[in-house]
Amino acid sequence: MIARSIAGEKLTFTTLKVGVGVVGEENPYDFTGLKRQVKSTDINSFKILNENLIQIEAIYSNEGFETSKAITEYGIYAKIGEEEEKLYCYMCRPELPENVSA
Repeated sequence: MIARSIAGEKLTFTTLKVGVGVVGEENPYDFTGLKRQVKSTDINSFKILNENLIQIEAIYSNEGFETSKAITEYGIYAKIGEEEEKLYCYMCRPELPENVSA
């Protein structure tokens, strides 16, 4: 997607998904989605900070959580044109979870 966007195709950031999974022996470069997704929300906005860095804003809530969640993984999804969205960026931080109450 990065190469195609550099070549001039329109890249659209679509979704932030959060989860409670932890990466074990798997290679995260092979992931196509989160390990244990618990929430999905639209990307509200993004800002280009420089040619190598963007800032993305997305807001998610605890609506629908029946128990507290320790959010450990984040996935930013994007698409080119009308194609299906795909995992663009993945981060897993089990050592520093974001605890979200029910």
